[in-house]
Formats: sequence, C-alpha cells, structure tokens
Amino acid sequence: MPLRIILDTRRVADFGIGTYIRNLVRSLANLDRINHYTLITPTPAVPEFADLPSNFETAHYQRKGRSGFAQLGYTFFLHQFTADLHHIPLNAVPLWMPKPYVVTIHDMSTLLFADQKGYRNNLRLFYLRRGLLRADRVLAVSSATRRDVESVLGIPPKRVQVVYNAPDPAFCQSELLPWPGQARRNMDILPKSSASWIGTGSTIRSCFTSDERTRRKIFPAW
Repeated sequence: MPLRIILDTRRVADFGIGTYIRNLVRSLANLDRINHYTLITPTPAVPEFADLPSNFETAHYQRKGRSGFAQLGYTFFLHQFTADLHHIPLNAVPLWMPKPYVVTIHDMSTLLFADQKGYRNNLRLFYLRRGLLRADRVLAVSSATRRDVESVLGIPPKRVQVVYNAPDPAFCQSELLPWPGQARRNMDILPKSSASWIGTGSTIRSCFTSDERTRRKIFPAW
C-alpha cells in the first residue's frame, strides 16, 4: 500500500537548505512513482516543482513565524493530511509536530556559536532537543554533525543516522524529469556512493559527472 509522505519545502528558496530540498525532491521524483508526496510550499507556485509526476502534489502554507502560535497553526495544518511520514529538513521542529517524522540536521553552528545566553538559549536548546528526541529518526549530513548532536544535545546514538549530502541529481545520468530550463545532456558518469532514504525504500545516488563541453573531464559535482 502506498505511503503518504509530507515534505516540508518552505525553505526551498534558501541557499544551503534550499539546495538540499530541491535535490531531495528531484531524486524522489525520479526514483519513486508509488508513494504519494505532499510538498508544503511557501507560495502557490514554485518553479522548481513544475512538471512533477502525478504522485506529487503541493500544499501552500503562507503564514510565517517562530512563535508558539505560529508553530501551533502549522501543526494543525499538517494534521489534515493524516500522513504516514513527515520530513523536516532543518533543526527547527515545530511544537507538537505530528508523528511519525524524521529530521535532517545540516550543522550545529547556530547553537555552538550562538550569541544568546541565559534562559533564552536554554529554552531554545530545550525545544530543539525535545523535537529531536520525539523524532523517529534524526539524519545528520556528516559524522561531525552527528557527533555534535550526540554530545551537545545528548541525543542517543541509536536515534541518529549519517546520510551524506549528495550532488545535484541533475548531474547524474538517469531518466530525469524535464525540469524547467534544463536541457538533457550526454554525461560521463562515475558513481560515488548512495544513501538510503528513511521510510520509502528509495535510494538517492551521489555521483561525479561531466557535460558535452568537457566530455572527458570528470569533476566532483559539488
């Protein structure tokens, strides 16, 4: 039976996290035509999500903010979907986040080098730790991030899994969907590694590649 999976893509326009979100959606669109995906978007139309397969849909959530009321509103919004799995792409889990859910953490710099001290910082640490302890799985993009999550926040090692960031799937030779502005090119491929996607059984590949203009020059996609 197909799963219904919610992906929080509200930060798709950001640089680092936005790149991660775009790569994740593209990879899943290419690999998985069975499970149903709902993408929570910041605007009604997101060009990066045009021409997705039929098992993908978008749901616009406009309200912003990090206050308790804003997070509560987002939580109520998510409950309408009765999903089998939710994915949060950064270390900011909304209060009362519906389960089950997984969280991806890219780095801990905002905590390790935070300017705030005292009760505000302690409160922030409490909510972050609470969100990760409730998560069914925490995905760290590096061993260093995993080490920080375990040592700074005290998250049990068995709850944290390292899933290394991969280059943009547009650099991979596969039957990708025709994304806007993307021309299909002949590519030389050197597979690098793969990482399992929690809950879907799909695999997101990492690779090296080159295009027609540098056909014989293999270079890291990142």
